[in-house]
Amino acid sequence: MLRRLKVSLFSDDSTTPYNTSPDIEVRMSGSNVLVSIKCQNNISSLKKAIDHMEKLGLSIISCSSMPFAKTTLLIGITAQGLAKLLLLQVL
Repeated sequence: MLRRLKVSLFSDDSTTPYNTSPDIEVRMSGSNVLVSIKCQNNISSLKKAIDHMEKLGLSIISCSSMPFAKTTLLIGITAQGLAKLLLLQVL
């Protein structure tokens, strides 16, 4: 199952959304989840993504990130757990 979505992230110290919303692609197979994120390149983007997935009850198997240009960060996360929780959060 392939699910694409757009979300607005808010910084911890403000209610103003970032200039660009991240592009998030989620692929699920059984209890395996692959998340690809293209977002604004800042220090906390990767940590926020991992923290959010762990709050959903997913166990992180692997994680990688790569800066693209000066303003974009590409993040890939593989996790296992209750993929239904992830679907409930994005619907």
